[in-house]
Amino acid sequence: MTISASPPGTGCAVRPAIAVDVPHQAAPRQIDLLIVGVGRAGTTLLANLLTSPPRSLVLIEPGITRGGVDAPLREQFNRAGLTLPDDAFDASRQPDSLQRFLRLLPAMERFEKWGVKEVNPAGLDALMHTFRPLRHLLAVRDLRFVAVSGLRKLHTARRADQNELWLLDRLAAGAQTVLRLAHSLPADAARVVRYEDLVASDTERQDIARWLDWPMDGDPTRCLDLFGRESEVAKHDGRVTDRSLQSGESDWSIDERVFARSLIDRVPGFQERFGYAHARALRAAG
Repeated sequence: MTISASPPGTGCAVRPAIAVDVPHQAAPRQIDLLIVGVGRAGTTLLANLLTSPPRSLVLIEPGITRGGVDAPLREQFNRAGLTLPDDAFDASRQPDSLQRFLRLLPAMERFEKWGVKEVNPAGLDALMHTFRPLRHLLAVRDLRFVAVSGLRKLHTARRADQNELWLLDRLAAGAQTVLRLAHSLPADAARVVRYEDLVASDTERQDIARWLDWPMDGDPTRCLDLFGRESEVAKHDGRVTDRSLQSGESDWSIDERVFARSLIDRVPGFQERFGYAHARALRAAG
């Protein structure tokens, strides 16, 4: 079953602008939702489906406590209909990214619910301590497919500061963080979302919406262009589809198999904890 979205374009509709005055400081407002997950496990999809301005907004990789709060976040605010002062994101005037974001909190009061989505675990503990999320979604996926999907994305849009070792470290750190949170968070405050169920089951999406008391009727392609993911808009035709589940190991290269095996070895217990223990052992050769 699929969910229709707005017509493909930038993948993020621009709302009528509302000018927002930013004070020098504001007390932290509790986050309604924190989405944490392994890269390539559906965290952005969750954030997009849960974003429907002016009712709700989930910020994608804002980097509040890891030196972010920069141009991509400003554009997310703009597309949600908020016009912020020119100096709101000026790191030269306020080097601390948390303090920059605290000045933006009055803008978040315009939304009934708001949240943050992060796959980079750097600064995550500080984020959770500061904003005390009410609910958590922990996005997981079979690490074999996380590895291969991440590696193919890396090779498609490689950056000078990113290579296979960087990717392995990032994916492993994300998986280790999710595993830790799954063990430590109260059961009534956290829900594990398996990517395979999220994209294939409308019932799963409805269950998540009920658990959160938060409609999942947002545009699944929202703001993908801000993160170099325009090709995914065309691939899925602006809908939630299970096309990514239709490919298997048969077309994986030896290098991809080795990389996947390396990721699994870096995060012992992940596959078993989240229901992927049935996955066949990877072979170095086809």
